[in-house]
Amino acid sequence: MKHIIFYIILALSIPVVAMGQDCTKEQKREIEAKAAYLKTWDEVYNAWEAFRQCDDGSIAEGFSESITMILSAQWTEKGH
Repeated sequence: MKHIIFYIILALSIPVVAMGQDCTKEQKREIEAKAAYLKTWDEVYNAWEAFRQCDDGSIAEGFSESITMILSAQWTEKGH
């Protein structure tokens, strides 16, 4: 589990080169509305996979907020 968390954080923190794919206005609006409200690791990964070309600025902050909330919830569940 620790390895998964490490790789997710690493993947989200590395600047992304969008491999020829631009972020459309519609995609940007959609992921801006969702990024801070993802509840599971799968949701974070799937959203990042689908919208990684948009992972910049406020969107990256939203992903970070979701990751923080998931880690916080898991920390509490483990009794630490």
